[in-house]
Amino acid sequence: MAEKTIFDLSVKGRRGVSLPELDVPGLPVEELLPEWALRKQAPQFPELGEVDVVRHFVKLSTLNYHVDKGLYPLGSCTMKYNPKVNEAASRKPGFGSIHPHAPLSAVQGALRLMYELAGYLAEISGMHRVSLQPAAGAQGELTGMLIVRAYHQR
Repeated sequence: MAEKTIFDLSVKGRRGVSLPELDVPGLPVEELLPEWALRKQAPQFPELGEVDVVRHFVKLSTLNYHVDKGLYPLGSCTMKYNPKVNEAASRKPGFGSIHPHAPLSAVQGALRLMYELAGYLAEISGMHRVSLQPAAGAQGELTGMLIVRAYHQR
């Protein structure tokens, strides 16, 4: 038997989300978008309860290989392993909203944390120094390969 689609599960009148009342005056969509961007007819979305919506998207997420299913080797920036606690910490306003051109006097706390992290990583790995510079998976792979090459050229 074929699995039911999200449209097969649809029941007229069900709502998978409840939103609070607006606390600002609403405007007609015609005042916000140019005419060419307006739909000619309403989209035909399935009508589902919250449980069905959550189960649908959780099921979709398990179709992809992800860090909760297993270990990633080196890979592109979309494949690297970021522990969820690190993702939560990096989203804190003190980090996530630092402007790249902020004056050094405004980012001393972040610089101190990065300096201390580099020291811990060097100690743990037994290296003299480490770099926090690579910003993505591909940059990290290149940096790693350059380190390996430098080691073998000694």
